Amino acid sequence: MKKRLTAALLAAGLLLAGCAADRGTAPPSGSGSGGASQTGTVDHTPEEPLAWEALPAEVQELLRGYGGFFSEATGKPEASGLLLHSGWLSANELTTRDFFWWYRMREWLALPAEEFAARYASPDPNWNGAFFPVEELEAAVEACFGPEYDPAALRRDTGFYDAEYGGYLQPVQGERGGPLEIYGWTADGDSYTVTYEVPDMTRRMTLTARRTDDGFRYLSCLPEGAILTEEEAGELVTGVLGQLRIFPEEDGSFHDNGTGVLLLGERWESPAELGGRELLFWLRCNGFPVESSEDNESVFPAQAADAALAEDFAGYDPSVLRESEFYDAASDSYRIRFVGGRGLGNRWWIPYHSVQPDGVHRLALSGASTDSLCSGVLTFRETGDGGVQFLDWNGSTAIR
Repeated sequence: MKKRLTAALLAAGLLLAGCAADRGTAPPSGSGSGGASQTGTVDHTPEEPLAWEALPAEVQELLRGYGGFFSEATGKPEASGLLLHSGWLSANELTTRDFFWWYRMREWLALPAEEFAARYASPDPNWNGAFFPVEELEAAVEACFGPEYDPAALRRDTGFYDAEYGGYLQPVQGERGGPLEIYGWTADGDSYTVTYEVPDMTRRMTLTARRTDDGFRYLSCLPEGAILTEEEAGELVTGVLGQLRIFPEEDGSFHDNGTGVLLLGERWESPAELGGRELLFWLRCNGFPVESSEDNESVFPAQAADAALAEDFAGYDPSVLRESEFYDAASDSYRIRFVGGRGLGNRWWIPYHSVQPDGVHRLALSGASTDSLCSGVLTFRETGDGGVQFLDWNGSTAIR
């Protein structure tokens, strides 16, 4: 296993070559930092959460456009919509559901209740949820999250998109909001960041945006401690990602380069759930010596392959492969003909990496492109010889 982890590091080096309870309104801006627009570089990071009226007008505008508002019921800032999201580096990580509830809350906060109800009444007589015409919602997404995100991708989720009515229908009630604690903001010309937390719902988050002629374009929203580059990841995590076929680019960011990602498909709790083909492909991609037969089959000596997989995966049972179609008893080998697969081509980042008291690593991963979205938590432990052993993957992959 140590050799394969080292090989992954070498490969990396080669590659371098819901609805709120009340409608929010903003109280009059206070004096000082809260009342005037800022120019130049400003960094305001207090130890205690800021009151809404202490925020500059443009920061209030930025937050209202993302789901924040001042609640008359509580007298404090409240969060809804995307402020409840666990974090994203690329707008491709956001789903139709995310964008629908973001826009619904933005319009709900901006319009009088009667006007909102009349403008966005459902055309379906049997459904009274909000309805947004295709052109309106997609234009808003492009303006506030593009051009990286393709608004047409919204239509692929038929749980929201209704081709018959030409728009997006509200299928379910939204997630509940929560108190919004604002811990600071920065402004540098047109660039802004806001640091916040929604207690019991999110970690400490940093929202990054840029002012445009029409408002704000939201660029990312990342949790505290997020890992974006090879330098931040360190040698161990970079090696693990290399085994998954996720490698750093010249700028240090992680990509899978469309060559396919290992292990990160549907959820699995044991290597038996991965299947024989996936396990043999794992070995081939991670440096296991493979012979070729006359009919272009890859041939794996069975005993050596089983030993390698037992090193790599906790609880590996040789019967997974011994009883599969790939086992040839006469030669005591596994024989398989691989065909080309479809890669993801995602950019990847790590929302968090933690080590439990028992030494188990929990590595959260998120990768997205215009065509796919993958996220979840991979668990593994160090083996003491410089290698790692994988335990499970709790996540999913969606091809859009």
